[in-house]
Amino acid sequence: IQYYYAYSIGFYIAELIAIFVEPKRSDFFEYLLHHVVTLYLVVFSWIGYETRVGTYVLLIHDISDIPLCAAKIWHYVGNEIIVNINFGLFLISFIYMRLVCLPTLTYGLYFYSPK
Repeated sequence: IQYYYAYSIGFYIAELIAIFVEPKRSDFFEYLLHHVVTLYLVVFSWIGYETRVGTYVLLIHDISDIPLCAAKIWHYVGNEIIVNINFGLFLISFIYMRLVCLPTLTYGLYFYSPK
């Protein structure tokens, strides 16, 4: 868990630096705010020893990125059928992870955690 947390912190620091190196996008400030808040939450959940819950949240958000990245790769290769399949997998995993798993985790933490 500690290695995954260290990787996540490193990833978001690298993404934060890359925002300033890459050409500015139209959603620059939203993207910057997203990465600053994410980095803040990950760092302070590590400091507060909440790594078990934080790992679940990170995994829920990271899992759907895999088929999305695969779709980008296949798009660059030029195979649109596999792009559409991977995008469909991304859509299914994104909806399931964000609308089923994350609320279930939140509900369980709120109602079943020791008070």
